[in-house]
Amino acid sequence: MFRLAQLQKLKNAKSHQRPPFNLGGLYIWYLVVAGGGGGSSGGGGGGGMRSSWSAGGSVTGGGGGIESPLIGTSFTITIGGGGGGRGLVAGAGINGSPSSIVGVTTTVSTVGSGGAGNSGTYRNYGNSGGSGGGAGNDNAAGGAGTVGEGFAGGAAFTNSSGGGGGAATAGQAAQGTTTSGVGGNGALNTIGGSSVYYGGGGGGGCYGIGSNFTSYTGGTGNTGSYGTGFTTNSNGQAGTPSVGAGGGGGHTGNGYVGGDGSTGVVILAWITLEQGITVGGGLTADATGTNGVYSYKRITGGTGTVTFA
Repeated sequence: MFRLAQLQKLKNAKSHQRPPFNLGGLYIWYLVVAGGGGGSSGGGGGGGMRSSWSAGGSVTGGGGGIESPLIGTSFTITIGGGGGGRGLVAGAGINGSPSSIVGVTTTVSTVGSGGAGNSGTYRNYGNSGGSGGGAGNDNAAGGAGTVGEGFAGGAAFTNSSGGGGGAATAGQAAQGTTTSGVGGNGALNTIGGSSVYYGGGGGGGCYGIGSNFTSYTGGTGNTGSYGTGFTTNSNGQAGTPSVGAGGGGGHTGNGYVGGDGSTGVVILAWITLEQGITVGGGLTADATGTNGVYSYKRITGGTGTVTFA
């Protein structure tokens, strides 16, 4: 049962400050994002995303519905690492690793994202994952996403590469011989006290294009991830840190490589007056944040146990 003071506090809270809770029990809400995929010539896919938080316009990934909150006092958390970017000889970008929350009766796990496709004599299609990687060249298809977590990567066009898929939208296909695809958008979530986009895909790069080539940025929530500078050649940029972003595509035909995907994240939220959290060794976490009715903890690395009391 909730105490009178809690009910009064909830009554006085502004609507955007109220967490999506059920008065029938003590719940823990979550956001789980896997590691982003590494780029090659195509953009890396964003990490798979799942969430039980609905306040502030928050969504889950891959067009899925908001999930049920957790019930329990102890959970094992694993944060997925980002996949490495690769070039022509090394092959397609590496997939990101899964993130998960494991309780006594409930497991929430997200799929690591797909690495990008490569080019030339190596395979050209994007890897599948939470969100799929963009394709490398030769009109190959982008990698598939996972239902309820992320979307597919974009297709290639001749030597131009597709954007990596994102948690909110698919990666864009290459737009022509000299224009790559934009990375798919990340999905909005406010569980950590502010509006953040998670699981954005990396923008596509290219294989063998000249100085008039145009390479686009990654999707919303991954503005640091794209292949650029092809008038002078370049590597793809790494995904935005700690949001499961895909790495950008590079100019692989001239010996450059795609950017690395970024690590995933887990964020937990709970009613402030009902519980407190203890983070065990092996996990990297921010200080506990509080926003009126609820508190939250952002966990950005490692494997370990969290307990509530």
